[in-house]
This record gives sequence, C-alpha cells and structure tokens, in this order.
Amino acid sequence: MMTKKRGFTLVELMVVMAMTAIMISVTIVSLSGSRDKKAVESEARKFAAVVREAQNYALTGKQFASGRVTCSIGVDPIAGDPEPDESYRVAYAYRNGADCASGTSSGTVAMNTLSNGVKFSGSDVPAFNFAVPRGETGLGSVLRIGLSKGSAIYSVCVYPTGRVEDVSGVSCP
Repeated sequence: MMTKKRGFTLVELMVVMAMTAIMISVTIVSLSGSRDKKAVESEARKFAAVVREAQNYALTGKQFASGRVTCSIGVDPIAGDPEPDESYRVAYAYRNGADCASGTSSGTVAMNTLSNGVKFSGSDVPAFNFAVPRGETGLGSVLRIGLSKGSAIYSVCVYPTGRVEDVSGVSCP
C-alpha cells in the first residue's frame, strides 16, 4: 500500500510569503505616519504647557529679579539662532520707570527647542506677551502657532482672553 505525502507546494509558499511581505510593508508605512503625528502632538503639548506657564507667571506677578517689577511675560523666537523655526524663549519685560508705559527692558526666563524633527510651520514663532496681572494677551484675534513634521500638523491657539488650547489640524476653533 502506497501512502501519499501531503505538504505545501513551492508556489503556495511563495504566495503566502508575498502576502505577508505586503501586509508588513503596509503596516510599516501606516505606523511611520502615526509616529510623526505623535511627535508633533507631544511637542505641541509641551509648547502649550510652556505658554501656560508663562501665563501663570503673569497671573501671579512673578518677579524674576529683585528690584524689578515685571510688566509682561511672553514667548519670543530666539533671534540669530541657526534653526529659528525650532527655537523659542520665555521672556519677561520689566519696567524702567515709574510704570510699564514709561519704558521696559527684557530678560530671559528659559530657552527651548522643539525636538524629534518637529518645526514651527509657516513662519517663526510670533512674539506675544501676557500682561501682568490679568494674563491677557491684548491680541485682537486668535493667534495660531502651527507645529509640523511631515504631513502631521498640530496647532496651539492663544486667544485674546488668555485661553491656550492645543488642537489637531491647521485651524483654531
């Protein structure tokens, strides 16, 4: 009596391997896009946290140097930096005279750089300040600061009332 040997043919094995390779490549491509999205989201949240911290300094009237009265605290691009679309600083303005209207000077609280290849989209970080003691920006409209990497875009929205919000996409609600 003869027994038949059962198994897979070479063609069947090659078809299964080709299908597996296609599924792996599709998965890798889809994961690389989500990696960019996560990096941008993370940096946008960090940037929004820095902006909120600057606003909290303004609300509490934080003094950074003895004998100097703080007028405003804000976020500025770092001038002359080789990568101006990645670097920014938290700065404060203090009064020189009897009040803030008679002239101010500035100092730096912290310097920061975006990481993971994330950049500010569009242009450099626009300079904006929160006034002491109310924490308002004095802006006439919503300030949108975009961050991007690849096709992933996130926005940090700063409202005239001082509200700070980070949202996915290119528009502020």
